[in-house]
Amino acid sequence: MITKELFAIKFETDDKSGSGFLLQEINSLLLICKGPVLKEEFKLIIEEGIKQIERTKVRTCIADFGLMNIGGNASHVKNDFHENVSAVGVTELAIVLPINSTNGECIQNASESQAQAPGSLVAYYSFSLSDALLWVTNKKGKPVSFRTAIIQMKERVKFAIGIKIK
Repeated sequence: MITKELFAIKFETDDKSGSGFLLQEINSLLLICKGPVLKEEFKLIIEEGIKQIERTKVRTCIADFGLMNIGGNASHVKNDFHENVSAVGVTELAIVLPINSTNGECIQNASESQAQAPGSLVAYYSFSLSDALLWVTNKKGKPVSFRTAIIQMKERVKFAIGIKIK
């Protein structure tokens, strides 16, 4: 039987708000960060994620940072998270970071003027053991196929799935 656990971390900045969500399924953990987040707030989200990883003893993790990395560039956020989760026993990590629609480069900061916003799509991740699949719902909330999702997302999101941590 598959058991899932979902909880949210809510926070507010001076003029914006965002949230972090964790979903645990079998031996995997999903972390989604949405909305602009300051570096200090991201540390709180990581800390909560680490607590859940230690408690549930998961070994696979997928993280979607979206456009939340104000106060730190994308590579810093990725490296910081990678170091933290590998230290508590995660052996497989998938990271999703947004890319610039015009040049294909990884977006370094959510305040970049050419950053392409995620729009109205809602991402759902389902993964078991070492496999990770992505479904995206359309505006009516109906799931679309994995192939369609990848076609829709490939110009906006850069995937790194199944990275082995050494």
